[in-house]
Amino acid sequence: MTVQVSEILKIGDIRYRFDNEPLKNYLKDKRYDFDDPRCRGCCKREFGEDDDGFSIFNSTACHRGYIGEWELKNNELYLVGFESVINYRGADGNIYGKEVDLSYLFPGASFVKASWFTGSIFIPTGTIIGYHHGCSYSPVYSEEIVYEIEQGNVVKTSKKQYRQEDIIPETPPEDLPF
Repeated sequence: MTVQVSEILKIGDIRYRFDNEPLKNYLKDKRYDFDDPRCRGCCKREFGEDDDGFSIFNSTACHRGYIGEWELKNNELYLVGFESVINYRGADGNIYGKEVDLSYLFPGASFVKASWFTGSIFIPTGTIIGYHHGCSYSPVYSEEIVYEIEQGNVVKTSKKQYRQEDIIPETPPEDLPF
């Protein structure tokens, strides 16, 4: 599996990458389906004939089909940015891609408190001490900041420390056909 492009969390002046999906349940409840292959990529782009049509959103590196940008401010989680590409059929019958932003989900808003989200956000920090090879080849860091969120409010913050010997070796299943 390809390493997935991360969501972004801004805390003060620092931007972190994280792999949680705080927007997932909101999109599901509202019946948005950005991970449907029909919603990603396009046959022709509206950006010109010389464009090769590549978009991170139709890449195997972005299965969810979007990238969210978040901010923690005053112990509250806000969605402050959103990027995706949706397909539409033009009057000429061709399929085109259209970039969409936060206003596609929340018309007129420049940021939205994530009151729909309850869960944890894990921010990797420190040095890389290894990799998860089984499913994503993603790095394992020596430290992790954990934000416990309830309805968009930070209720607890903790820090976890990891050592290289804490990484559990991943072995492939024995019944693989090759």
